[in-house]
Amino acid sequence: MKLKIFVAIYFFLLFSVLIPGTQEKTIRDDLGFPFALRTAPQRIVSLAPNITEILFALGLERRIVGVTRYCDFPPEAEKKEKIGGMLDPDLEKIKALNPDLVISFRGNPLRTIEKLRSLGFPVFVLDMGKDLGSVYQIIEKIGRITKREDSAAGLSAGLRKKEQFISAALQSADRSPKVFLLLPGEGLWTCGRESYLHDLLLR
Repeated sequence: MKLKIFVAIYFFLLFSVLIPGTQEKTIRDDLGFPFALRTAPQRIVSLAPNITEILFALGLERRIVGVTRYCDFPPEAEKKEKIGGMLDPDLEKIKALNPDLVISFRGNPLRTIEKLRSLGFPVFVLDMGKDLGSVYQIIEKIGRITKREDSAAGLSAGLRKKEQFISAALQSADRSPKVFLLLPGEGLWTCGRESYLHDLLLR
């Protein structure tokens, strides 16, 4: 009897390795943690406004169950359940929403990310990046983990086309104005040199 069980387990493991598609695919988030690419998530919590905007742009508005209080674009985002801010998300509220995907941002506290992982929630962390090209990488990654690769490719293509159009229109500009970019927040906040916003201003 034990021999039969052993043989059954052996062949199960063998076929899991040899048959395409039976192995679970994984990618790594921007903190280096492995993330399993399972079925398309149905209940998504976003922990940053930029992530929320991309999710809406990919047509995932019906699957978003929670966003931060700073997520106000598109206007429909304001109707979603609020889970607190980027620095002070309410873990109990997130837990009550029972998400099958939490998309975090590098600006969220690491202790929050670690706590969500300890609670068993699939968390994928994204970094803003240092140039405009990083935005397209973020869109691609969100497309992969939500199973919306085609929509992500279409969104990126449309944004690249707009970028090229604006760059071409500015070729004839004879001077570069001095610019101060004011970001939302208390006091005067702007972007640093190693940011996609700074890269955008230079283009």
